[in-house]
Amino acid sequence: MPSRYGLFLTFLLLALPTASVADRLPQSERDLPIFPAAIRDMPLESQLGAAEPERPAAPGWEPGGKRSSAHLAFTTGMPAEVVLKFYLQIFGVPLRDGGPSPPLERLSFHEGDSFADCYDLKGQRFSAGDKARAELERKRKPLRPGKWIAGAVFSWAVQEANGDFSELTLQIRDASFACRQENSNGRRIETEIRFSRITWYNP
Repeated sequence: MPSRYGLFLTFLLLALPTASVADRLPQSERDLPIFPAAIRDMPLESQLGAAEPERPAAPGWEPGGKRSSAHLAFTTGMPAEVVLKFYLQIFGVPLRDGGPSPPLERLSFHEGDSFADCYDLKGQRFSAGDKARAELERKRKPLRPGKWIAGAVFSWAVQEANGDFSELTLQIRDASFACRQENSNGRRIETEIRFSRITWYNP
């Protein structure tokens, strides 16, 4: 039976992208390329810190505890499709039809339930879902025919010089369809960019 450390090494190897891609990935928050015109979102960063996991994502590995962590968050008025293409190009990751290519771990698209009606506290509708869908089709170019980005997650692991391990995650989230009163006259394009690094002691 493989040891817990061996299981984590297996996870690490699976999480590592090809060498050419790995050379272009950030090793820490200091290396993260920032999407042009993105604005720092401090309240969102606080939420990320509060939701920080207490255990690593690697299955079967018992770390020696959390050494350090960092979270960055930004918002931009550009569509999620544009933001995703920026990071795919920066990281040198191809967009395959067959599914995500490491370190792109997950890619999700808007479905019918993305376009729900929105109501205020008095039960009055201030935004119609069918109108939101029409605006999406009019304002944004789909990533694929009929496919608009709801979210994307990049995930990779880094072995530190002292043997510790860092788990790094970059998440792109389309926040254009949040039920907000300011969307009563039309949905505002808004994309969130979230980055987290959590470093675990090597036991």
